[in-house]
Amino acid sequence: MSLLKKDTNEEEIFIIEGKNALDHNKFFTLLNYLMNNIIFRSFFDEYFRDWDQTKTTLMFLKTYQAVDMNISKMEYETKRKYENREEMIVGIMKKLIDNGETRRKIVESMNNFLRDDFNLEKDIKLSLE
Repeated sequence: MSLLKKDTNEEEIFIIEGKNALDHNKFFTLLNYLMNNIIFRSFFDEYFRDWDQTKTTLMFLKTYQAVDMNISKMEYETKRKYENREEMIVGIMKKLIDNGETRRKIVESMNNFLRDDFNLEKDIKLSLE
């Protein structure tokens, strides 16, 4: 099924609707930006090939987010800015994933997230303590 036909009037309607969505809908604006970003598109094409890979990649993204939030909280509480923050986040993630117990917690939290019962930030915090 093709949405694009040789009807130029229909093409113009898509363009008008698309411009309106890009001007007024934050989701479509960000989606468009990301999908046209060569680095993100390469990442997306490589790691979102099937549903299992998508879930695994999403788990890593949410874990990164949770670790980053915990580091931000520690920086705020200690009034200390961490040097090499990105390396620190990835190092913590690697340790969490390499450890069977914390990996199970992360996978369980991801499964809860997929069922709309998610609190990875809490689980990561417990794992870092």
